Amino acid sequence: MASPPHFDQHQVVQRATRQFWRYGYAGTSVQDLVEVTGINRASMYGTFGDKRGLFMRCIEQYTEEVSARRQALLDGPGPAPDCIQAYFEDLVESSTRDHQHLGCLLTNSALEIAPHDAEVKQRLNERLQGLEQAFEVLIARGQDEGDLPPSLDARQCARYLVSNIQGIRVMARLGSPSQTLWDIADTTLKTLAG
Repeated sequence: MASPPHFDQHQVVQRATRQFWRYGYAGTSVQDLVEVTGINRASMYGTFGDKRGLFMRCIEQYTEEVSARRQALLDGPGPAPDCIQAYFEDLVESSTRDHQHLGCLLTNSALEIAPHDAEVKQRLNERLQGLEQAFEVLIARGQDEGDLPPSLDARQCARYLVSNIQGIRVMARLGSPSQTLWDIADTTLKTLAG
């Protein structure tokens, strides 16, 4: 009986994530993954199933780490407009520090893979719907606390915010100047004033 592979799965997934993030799913071969992760094919197949299985783990781990950090900004104790502003500031700051113009792994995957893979599409839609719901709850809280105009439709505003987040991510991937990203964020936030 073969012994189980001895390697740090979290680290392997991080390395594979970076590869997929930089070159895309189609632009990453199994050999690329073997080289960047440092594990052999047998270990990769035995642990993750195949390239797609490893990719799905990358999506899962990326979502847990990046999305959880940003979700904490929305769950902050301050006024709703401040929480939303903190989210957008973090988004733009991280995008402007991205000198390789990698953008967002989830957004990149939505554009590249989701049209052809129902499971990836479902997972990414679930993530976006979760983000939309978090914004909707936050906007409603802001309205209840008198920090946001009661005339706003919380669901429509939440969808607008999520749409602009995706726009910022795509613009970042294209290498747009940081001022462009700040302008989009600033204009987006001003619409919440009613």
